[in-house]
Amino acid sequence: MLASYGVLIHFFLWSVFFSVINGYFMIQSVQKGSLFNRLVRSNLQKAVLIGSTFFLTNMFVVLALDLPYNKTQFAVYIITFLLSCIAGTYFAMGLAVKKTAEMRYYLLGGLTLTLVILISDYTAVFILFHSIIEVKPVMVFMTFLLTLGISFYSLRFLLQISRETQKGDTNLWVLVGSVAAGIALAGLPYLTAMSILRVINEENPDLHLSMLPYAVEILMVWVLSVIPDMFGEQRNLENLSKVKVSEQHFQSLFNHNPDAVISFTLDGRFLTANQAAEEITGYTRNELLGMSIQDLVAPGELPQTLKKFEQVKNGKSQQAEISLIKKNQSVGIVSVTGVPIVTDDGIEGVYAITKDITESKKQSNTIDYLFHYDELTGLPNRRKFISEVEEAVREQRPFALYSLDYGRLRTIRDVFGFKVGDQVLKELSLRLLSVLPNGSAVSRFGGDEIYCLVPQVNAEHELKPALERLHGILGTSFFVEGHEIFMEMKAGIAFFPENGLEPELLIKCADTARASIPENSFYNYAVYQNEIVQSNIEKIVIENDLKRAIEHDELTLHYQPKINSLHNELVGFEALVRWKHPVKGLISPGVFIPAAEQTNLIVALEDWVLKKACSQIREWQETDLKGLPVSVNISQRSFANPAFIDNVVRVLRSYDIAAPLLEIEITESMTMFNENVTIEKLNRIKELGISISLDDFGTGYSSLSYLDKLPIDTVKIDKSFIDDLRTDQSAMVSTILAIALHNGLGVIAEGVEHKEQVTMLQSLGCDNIQGYFFSRPLPPEEIGEKYFAKAG
Repeated sequence: MLASYGVLIHFFLWSVFFSVINGYFMIQSVQKGSLFNRLVRSNLQKAVLIGSTFFLTNMFVVLALDLPYNKTQFAVYIITFLLSCIAGTYFAMGLAVKKTAEMRYYLLGGLTLTLVILISDYTAVFILFHSIIEVKPVMVFMTFLLTLGISFYSLRFLLQISRETQKGDTNLWVLVGSVAAGIALAGLPYLTAMSILRVINEENPDLHLSMLPYAVEILMVWVLSVIPDMFGEQRNLENLSKVKVSEQHFQSLFNHNPDAVISFTLDGRFLTANQAAEEITGYTRNELLGMSIQDLVAPGELPQTLKKFEQVKNGKSQQAEISLIKKNQSVGIVSVTGVPIVTDDGIEGVYAITKDITESKKQSNTIDYLFHYDELTGLPNRRKFISEVEEAVREQRPFALYSLDYGRLRTIRDVFGFKVGDQVLKELSLRLLSVLPNGSAVSRFGGDEIYCLVPQVNAEHELKPALERLHGILGTSFFVEGHEIFMEMKAGIAFFPENGLEPELLIKCADTARASIPENSFYNYAVYQNEIVQSNIEKIVIENDLKRAIEHDELTLHYQPKINSLHNELVGFEALVRWKHPVKGLISPGVFIPAAEQTNLIVALEDWVLKKACSQIREWQETDLKGLPVSVNISQRSFANPAFIDNVVRVLRSYDIAAPLLEIEITESMTMFNENVTIEKLNRIKELGISISLDDFGTGYSSLSYLDKLPIDTVKIDKSFIDDLRTDQSAMVSTILAIALHNGLGVIAEGVEHKEQVTMLQSLGCDNIQGYFFSRPLPPEEIGEKYFAKAG
C-alpha cells in the first residue's frame, strides 16, 4: 500500500540549521589543525560533536516527513543511528582530511564520506519505515550521484581550508560553505527516504515524488563546486601577488647585496651571480656562467673546497675561507658560506654567499705579526719566544738558554743616533741567525735584550762550539753609513732541565748569570751556578727586615703624578712604596717587592699601602687636590685572597673615602690565572665604583683582542714600548691605542722621560702621561708644596 506524507517545514528548517552547524564544526576543526590528532580524547570529542549534529539533521528530516512510525522503533533508531553517526564520523575523520592532498587520500576520503552518509541514512529509513519499503533504482542511483558529488566537493573545500594559513579573510567563505553544505546535507536524508519508500505526497496525490528536492540538491552541488573554484582563484591571485613581491625582494637582495651571491648546480657549475660576484672575481656574469668551482679556487685548496661542497649538497651548511684566483690572476681571500637550495623535490643546487676579506685578513696577519714578532728585527718577541721554550720543555728536549747583552748599542745610539743603532741591531740579528744551529730560536724582548734557545746543549763543556760562533760574529766590524763599529757582548746561560723547568725561571737564571759578568769585559759569558744560594740568603734577610718594617710602620708612600699633557693638567697619582732601612739605607723596590711577592708578605705590604693611600686621599679632600684618584698596585697573591674585596670595602669605609677616588692597578699576567674567576672578581670591584687599570700591558702573553673580555677602565702602556718609541714600537703603541679606544678604555703611558716621547705620544692620540719627564714620585709634603702653590 501507499503511505501518504507531508512536509513539516519547521522540522525541515531545523534539519537545515543543524546541518549548517555540522558543516561549520567540520570547517572549524580543519582550520584549527588536523581533524585527527594524537590525542584520542580530543578526537572522540570532535566525533561526538560532529556526529551528533549529523544525527540531528537526519532526525529532523524524518520528523519533517510526518510518516507514521512505532515509538519502540524510533527509540532503536535514535540509539543505533546516533552511535553509528559518532562511530562513522570517528572513522571517516581519519581518512577524510589529509593536508598532503594526495589523490589516493582524496578519492578514499570522498568515497568513505559518501558511504557513511548513505549507509547511515538508509539504515535509519529501514529501521523506522521497513513496512513501506519499495526500492526505486533510478532514484537510488540519482541519490548516490548527488551524495557522491556533495561529498567530494565538500571534501575539496575542507582540503583548501586545511591548507589555509591566513585565517582572518576566510570567514565569508566559511559562512557560505557552511550554509551550502548544510542545505545540501539536509536534503540527502529526504532523497534517501523517497528513493526506497512507497509513499505519495498528500498535497499532490498524483505525484509519487516531487522533483523540487532534486533540483535543490543539484543546485547545491553546483554551488559547492563553484565555491572552491572561486576561493582558489582568489587565493591564486593573492599568492601571485605575494610571489611577485617576494621575487622583487629576492632580486633586490640578490642584486644589491654587498656580498657576492652565487648559485651553483649540483655538479659545481655557476648558475647565477650578482654584481658583487663580478667585482670580487673580475669576471662578467656571462663569463662566470661558463665556469665551475675548479676554475676559481686555488689548486692547493681545491680538494678541501670540493669536500665542503659535497657536505652542502648533503644538506649541511658550511663556512670556509678560500683563496680565490681572480681574472687578472691575483689571489684574494674570501669567506664563503655555502647553503643548500632546498625545494619540495629535494636539494637542487647550492648558494654561496661570498665576502672579500683580503684586506681584513692582511690587517689581521699584520696585527698577529706585531704580537709575535719584533717589528725592527723580525725576530720573535717575548710572547713567541716563551711559547717556543714551553714547547721544548713539554717535549723534554735539553737546551741552553742565552741572555745576550750588546753593551755598546746604547753608546752607539747616543753617538750616531737611533737609526745607526737600529741598523747595527738588525745586522747583529742576521748574524745570529746565520751561526746558530738548526732548531735554535732567537728573540728580542725589547730594547737591547736578545735571548737565544740553543738545542741539544745541556752541559757547560758543550757550550764551546756555540760560544765560538757567537764570538765570531763580533770579530768582523759593522759598517753603517760610513762608520766602522766594533761590538762587545755578554752572555748569561742557563740549562734545561738543570737550572729549572719553567721558561720564566730559566730566563731569570740566564739574566742573573749575565748580570754577574764584570763590567768592561770584552766578550765574556757566565753560566748560572748554584752558588747563587748566597743571594737567596740575603733575600731571606730582606724578607725578615721587611716584615719588621711593615709592623713598625717604617715604610713610606711616594706619589707619582699623572698628567694630561695636552692641557698640562694633573689627573691623578700612583702610590709607590719606599723603604729606608735603618742600617742599609734606601732599598730599591726592585729588591724588596720581588722578595715580598714570593711570600705572603706581599699581602701585608699591599694592605699597608692601601690603608696609607686611603688615609692620604682623606687628607687631600680638604685641599686643592680634592677629587683626584690615587692608584695602588695589587699583586696576584693579594688579588687571589678571598677576603680581598671585603678588605678594600672595609678600608674605604674606615677612611670615609668615595670608591671612585681609588684605582686598582693589576698586571696583565694576573688576568691569565683562573680567567673566569678573575673577571667575576673584577666585575664586583667595578660595581663598587672602583676604577681598574691594566698595568704593563703588551709585555705578557695575551693578545690585544683579549681586552674586550676584561672589565677594566684604563690601559697603561708599558715603559718598554715607550723606550723604543722613536724606533720600532710606534706601530705597537698605535695598535694598543686603537683597540683601547674601540673598547671605550682610557690609556696612559708610563715611564715617559723625554720631550720627544711626549710629542710622539700626543701625535698618536695618547695625552695622559706618567713619568720622570713631568715628575719623579714625590713624598706627600712635596706634593703639597708643588701643587698647592701652583693651584694658588
